[in-house]
Amino acid sequence: MIDGQPEQSFLNWLCVGLKSFPHDSTLHRFVSQYCSQAETRDQAEDVLNLICLAVQPARRLILTEPLWDYLLKTDFATFERLWNDYLQPYRDHFPEQFVAYLSEWLIPAVWTASSGWIEEQILFLEDHADLLDNRFELTFEFYEVLKYYLKNSRDLTIENIRLAGFERFHQQLRCVCFARNREELQPYIEFQRSLISDFNNWAKRFHNYNQKRYQKHLAITWEWAAQHAHKYSNSKLPQLEQQLAVDCTRDWVKTLENHQTYSILIYISYVVLAGIIAICWIFLFGNYLEGAGMIFSLVCAFAPLLWLKYSVDKYFESHHYRKCVRKLASLFLRNHRPTFWQLHLAFDGWLNRSNPKVSEFQIKYGTFIVNDPALRIYRTALDFE
Repeated sequence: MIDGQPEQSFLNWLCVGLKSFPHDSTLHRFVSQYCSQAETRDQAEDVLNLICLAVQPARRLILTEPLWDYLLKTDFATFERLWNDYLQPYRDHFPEQFVAYLSEWLIPAVWTASSGWIEEQILFLEDHADLLDNRFELTFEFYEVLKYYLKNSRDLTIENIRLAGFERFHQQLRCVCFARNREELQPYIEFQRSLISDFNNWAKRFHNYNQKRYQKHLAITWEWAAQHAHKYSNSKLPQLEQQLAVDCTRDWVKTLENHQTYSILIYISYVVLAGIIAICWIFLFGNYLEGAGMIFSLVCAFAPLLWLKYSVDKYFESHHYRKCVRKLASLFLRNHRPTFWQLHLAFDGWLNRSNPKVSEFQIKYGTFIVNDPALRIYRTALDFE
């Protein structure tokens, strides 16, 4: 009988049977099924303490992996203690199976595990690089991006993320990192689809310059997380041929010239304002100042106006982008589907003042587009439509 277990319990019979018949494949199958049940997870620590003593070291991780995965994501302190007791001493003896599971655990471990434990496992994986498949390179790059994102989010604090309206993005990143199959990924997929239909509302959050660095890293991490999620889908994402994407992007940017009426009205208002200031200045001080004194006083009056013009220009450019150009860009992305990498490819070396084919207006707003984290997230969401 196993201590703490009823004599006739299924777990007791499994452990007794494994000690008597350690190589029985039917018993191994029963253990694997038992550890995969949702009801077993609530007792993961107790079950592992029993089964790991009954199963030979060569089969411990393979047969009980769902419980280790569960503890890694929900209770790392218990996971690490049991890991040190039952798995760590045998890790180097069975590198093939440990490499396979550790490479899968690397992404969820970023959220829960200690940096020391992760670094130790990365060194182990590097020592057995010959056992890793080609996909691990992408997994490790995602790990680095995710680690940097979490560092920046901790600097901002989770409370500020919530107040800034990014809490659901943060939660869905965690969801995709913890998912083991498409079913567990469904809340993330539904959230991606909601981003498409509600773009104009949630994109408003991406204009707070106090969170500019966080927003940038969120968008980059969001792209990588989507790529990680697509491994659960067998369908190949449609993508524009590179040169076609470049050409249609450049052609579209040129049409932005037709939408600058708003900016022209802003500049006309400056001229009117300057005229009013000049007339008022002459009316008030014209009787007291003559010649050079009048000119000097006018210069002094217009100097603050120039500073005000520069500041207001920046504000209205940003306002015009958020109210008009961003919406046009989202429609272009939805209709033509160039990736954000293809946008950069289209603009790099082409969208600059030395190119006579583009205007200052196009350069200004094209730069806004490729640096907009909201559009980057929106383009990523379109792949889940």
